[in-house]
Amino acid sequence: MTVLVISLAGLAQVACGGSTATPSGSSAPATSTPTAAPTSTAGPVSVTCPTADVLNGALGLTVGAPKQQPTTGNAPGDSGVSCQYTSTDFRDVAILVVGTGPVKVDFFTSVEAGQRKAATQQGVTYNVTAVSGVGDKADYVTFAKGGSTTEDGILAESGNSGAILTVVPAVSESRLESFASQLLG
Repeated sequence: MTVLVISLAGLAQVACGGSTATPSGSSAPATSTPTAAPTSTAGPVSVTCPTADVLNGALGLTVGAPKQQPTTGNAPGDSGVSCQYTSTDFRDVAILVVGTGPVKVDFFTSVEAGQRKAATQQGVTYNVTAVSGVGDKADYVTFAKGGSTTEDGILAESGNSGAILTVVPAVSESRLESFASQLLG
């Protein structure tokens, strides 16, 4: 499984098994490597973007139709999609990336390291909280400046499928957990 994260405040871009783009545009190799053979018991994950209506209903946003792009640098047989949603006034923004395939990759470590590094460079506080009850593994992440959460998101995996969602403005953790569970089945 390959996933890509794009933090909305320009914090990080990470492709598991690919490279990490820094704000200056330089790149460094990602440290994740494929592990075990497929063992997924979850149903197939759609690698298309949910409609804006689905996202708006689940998260309480007012975004328009997504801009959809296939992920790159995927492990052989893996596929994924990056979905960018924005409102007409750019007050609501969501980036969703879903991936699935026969190769299981630990994307949490590389995504969170990239986001933490970029947050530090931006003067933003980055926090991670483990979440139970969402797929096989999930982390709730927040980005805060001046003591106020400015954006948040969730990283989740189930079997060989994964999802990363980052949202501005921040929405409730329970909404993110529910949406991730819905995506991963």
